[in-house]
Amino acid sequence: MKTIDLGNYRAKGGRIISGREKGELLRKEVDLDSSDITDEKVQVIVPDDLLIITSSFFLGLFGKSVQKLKRSKFEENYQFSSPDRILGNIEEAKTRALLESNVLAQC
Repeated sequence: MKTIDLGNYRAKGGRIISGREKGELLRKEVDLDSSDITDEKVQVIVPDDLLIITSSFFLGLFGKSVQKLKRSKFEENYQFSSPDRILGNIEEAKTRALLESNVLAQC
């Protein structure tokens, strides 16, 4: 199982993680494309003191995985250890990833 501790990828003392580009860079660094192909399980740790993960960061990091795997398989392969206040942001971002996928498919 691969583990991603988001506490390691924020500014020192930062309580917000944001930016699609930052998420895309982390996606490459931890090689999530390979995890999606091999069905490798991924544990995502969100520190308790984090206030928010923006949808832009989430989409940069996990958007392709949600689009490729669809919601149920993504939720099976990616387990989030997170404060409850962040889980709502994560759910909204998953929905947004699927909506973006549908819009792109119609083009």
